[in-house]
Amino acid sequence: DMRSSGSGKTRIIFLAPSRALIGYQNRFLTQTKGTGVINRIFHDYGPYKGDIEGRRNGVLVSTETGPAVAYALFHLQDRGVMFLGPQTEVYEGMIVGEHNRENDLGINVLKGKNINTKIIFSIMLLVLMFLKVRNTQTSGHQVLMKPLFLFRINKCH
Repeated sequence: DMRSSGSGKTRIIFLAPSRALIGYQNRFLTQTKGTGVINRIFHDYGPYKGDIEGRRNGVLVSTETGPAVAYALFHLQDRGVMFLGPQTEVYEGMIVGEHNRENDLGINVLKGKNINTKIIFSIMLLVLMFLKVRNTQTSGHQVLMKPLFLFRINKCH
């Protein structure tokens, strides 16, 4: 049944096997540019009606073993839908998401942001110089609050 429900909207009511709709909601939202509404209600068990065309989208496969990094997941989200969150242990060959395209894609979910150590040490020196100048300017006055800076350097692979 297909009918207009006013203001440019169309309502479609149909019966389809559940196995045919697995993964369709994301595609539906993409096709309707996020404005579509889909609702599913169980109708009944029916007889097997044949094979359904294979998967349309490829998968995102991890190329490394270790904990997933939030930075990598954030920058890889344009490639498809991720099935895991930060700090989830992954292994090489593990399916970690659904690719937007038909082909499978190997991705590195362990790659963090590469921070230049020289820049960090330069910033630390500037902060220390600032604190030294500030302490000499107080010249005998009690300083009520001194800024505390904590630098943590993680080596990125």
